[in-house]
Amino acid sequence: MEAEICQETCVEESFNILYERWKPCVCRWASRWVPRSEVEDVVAEVFIVLWERMEVKEEGFSPRLSWVYVVLRNKIGDRIRRSCSSVAFDESVHGVSCADFQKLVVRRRVVAEALRKLSSVDREILQITYWKNLDSATAAKLMGLSSAAFRKRLSRARSRAAMLILGEE
Repeated sequence: MEAEICQETCVEESFNILYERWKPCVCRWASRWVPRSEVEDVVAEVFIVLWERMEVKEEGFSPRLSWVYVVLRNKIGDRIRRSCSSVAFDESVHGVSCADFQKLVVRRRVVAEALRKLSSVDREILQITYWKNLDSATAAKLMGLSSAAFRKRLSRARSRAAMLILGEE
């Protein structure tokens, strides 16, 4: 009896540690794909799956954040499919139709793959410019370059990224 209580407590403690460690990452990722009002629900669904897998003590199951992201992707996909099939799809939340949203997802994957293939310098230049939304003078200072050198590198990075995106490797 005590062994069962200890195992249950150990599972609960392990789950709590993983939940505290991974919840911020999972929330950030979920907030990119679902309306703010649904983020907590999606995250809860993901951690319920994790809890169930840990509680069953499935042989060889060792939770990893990458596994949690796969569960999250599946839960988000379920929600998107439900919203797309629903007549009452709330375009005001996403600002796009379901078909446009699916195209957007494909484009994001293509861009992410292209970024992955770029050199770390090209990737950093593009991320500083577009994700951090810095002007070229500020970005140049951040990278320790002159404004002219930064603009030239940005131009080259854009060209290489465009070739990857368009499939002209």
